Formats: sequence, structure tokens, C-alpha cells
Amino acid sequence: MKKLLLLLLISIFSCFESNAQLSAGDIAFIGMNTDTQEGYTFITLADIPGSEEIYFTDKGIKSSSSWGITTEGTYLFTAPVTGIPCGTIVNFIETLDNVLTIDGVTGASMVLKEGSFNLGSGDQIIAYQKSTPGISTTLVDATFIAAITSDYDVICINSSTGWTQDACVSSTSESILPPGLTNGLNAVSMTPTGPKKDNFRYNGTLTGTSTAIGLLINDYTNWINNNGPATSTIYNNSATTFYTSITCASACNNPTIPTATYSPSTICNGNTTTLTISGSLNDATEWYIYTGSCGGTLVGSTTTSTFTVTPSNPSTTY
Repeated sequence: MKKLLLLLLISIFSCFESNAQLSAGDIAFIGMNTDTQEGYTFITLADIPGSEEIYFTDKGIKSSSSWGITTEGTYLFTAPVTGIPCGTIVNFIETLDNVLTIDGVTGASMVLKEGSFNLGSGDQIIAYQKSTPGISTTLVDATFIAAITSDYDVICINSSTGWTQDACVSSTSESILPPGLTNGLNAVSMTPTGPKKDNFRYNGTLTGTSTAIGLLINDYTNWINNNGPATSTIYNNSATTFYTSITCASACNNPTIPTATYSPSTICNGNTTTLTISGSLNDATEWYIYTGSCGGTLVGSTTTSTFTVTPSNPSTTY
């Protein structure tokens, strides 16, 4: 019987994005003023890791594959090194031209990266992350987290999303619904039946579970609004004006990056060997075993620390 010296190239890959750790709905907008002083407010519905980066822009999205007019302002928000607990309210106010002052959290920064800040009636604010440094130039490099719009055009409204139709995005205050977001779930159109308004404030409860609160916030019927342009018409959306008592979902603990060994090391061609996985699943439920690379050809899964494989001649990478 011919024997095959088994060479297993054990390579363990981590499939997590280190620079884009948030998911859609982990924050939600609860206020926006387009009259003087302009600004917007969000609440965290999950713990924000230390030094996490989020881009905020009033630049609209023209189509499912491209941004709109790029003269609008894009800011990079960096969370404090200690992170931001779930249930925290963060408010941005334009105190000087293109300078947004942060209220509600200390140790964070907000830096203009593109264009200029100029909220107007019907405008939008979109929050996203990137797995690589720099602002998004193509939609494929952005992961959208939350969004709010106040636009309305009876001809151009998308009745399904409450946002603007693709073909109609021609001004700075128009945007389609960002890809990956769902209106009413992790995005909100404030005026889906018109008319446009200038200033907005969430007027519902902030007591309950983060999941339930997220649904209430992204329901425009739970908001109040008005038109300006007088300064007295803007809403006071500072952090201290909201009362919060949110029960947040437990953080998901990713599995540790494991090592793997195999035994026996010499087998007959077509026979099996056992992989032994050293690592903790934590909140995950199964190990998935692939050939080639992470996300390659799936061989199977196991809830235990062992898995039996049948390598191919002359070698197989698992």
C-alpha cells in the first residue's frame, strides 16, 4: 500500500475588519437643525470602542454606485480612547465656519476632511465607516451606520424608501437611501409625505431596550419639527436635554484567533487525520473549516475542538 506523507499547511485567518467595527443601527440620529446654529445629534445604541472612527457627511448619494456633489462637508469623528458607552448622546454644533463643537462626550475629535459644512432645508446627514483610512470615494468602500434626511419632492420621492429616487439626485440636499440601510430600522426620512422642514428633534422615549428604542427613533412620527430661519426656532439638542435609560444588548465577544495541530502526520492516500483547534469560541457557536483561505471552500463546521479531514495529495491548506 502506498503511503502519503501528509503535509497540512495550517493557516488561520481572522475575518474581522479592525477599522470598521460598528454595524448598521449602532448609532441613531435624534436631532438636526439646518437653521443657525446648524448641527446634528446622535445616540449610541451599542458600546463604541476606544478611538473608533466614524465619518459624518451631509453629502448625498446619487446612485447605488456613486456619491453626489462632493463640495459638501465630510468630517472624521474619533471616539475617546476610553470608548463611548451605549446610551450616550453626542451633539455637534457649528460654532465657527466649518468647526463643529462636540457636546456630550469628552476626549473625542471632529475634523473636516472634505468640502464645507452647510446644512440646508431638505438636507441629510449620513454616518459611515471604512476599513481603510480616508474618506469614501466609491460606495463600495463604505459601511453605512445611520442616516437621516429631510428632503421631499412630490415628483422625485421614492415611495418605498421615503428618500429621493436615483434619477432625481441633482442638488446637495438630495440623497437616495444609503446602501445597506433600511428606512424605519436604521435610517429615517423625516418628511416622506412632505413638505420639507428645517429643524428636527426626536420627541419619543429613550427608555427601554436598544433594539426597541432604535425602531422608535427611526419612525418619523415620533419627532417634532419646525421651519425657521430665526435662531429661536432651532431645537436645543444638547446632551443634557434628553433623559436616557437604555438597556443595551450584550456585546458580542468574538472568538479568539486559534492555532491548529493535526494527528496522525503520516497517513495512506485517501485516509483521514484529525485537526485539533486550540482557541475559545466565546459568543460564537461553531468553528468553520475551509480549504484555501478564510471564506474559501467550506469543508464543514464543529462545535468541539476537533474536526476530521481527508487531505488531497500532495498537500492541503486548511
